[in-house]
Amino acid sequence: MNKKAKIICRFSKNFRKIRKERKLTQEELAFRCGINTKTIYYLEHMDESDIHHYIEICLAIEKNLGVSLFEIENYNEAE
Repeated sequence: MNKKAKIICRFSKNFRKIRKERKLTQEELAFRCGINTKTIYYLEHMDESDIHHYIEICLAIEKNLGVSLFEIENYNEAE
């Protein structure tokens, strides 16, 4: 797996973990961000080929989870 793919996989995994820790369903977060629930699902399972299509969505998610995209990518890395 190349470096970009590892970053995407880590982001997706951590994104899901943070959402669950905030006790938000995919539906609730999608509503807050003004996006479709399928998009939340996709972000939690995305691969490296599509990340650039979701920058604006990621920024809305960043705002609604209260963490930066960098923090999502590196979440719990110190543990």
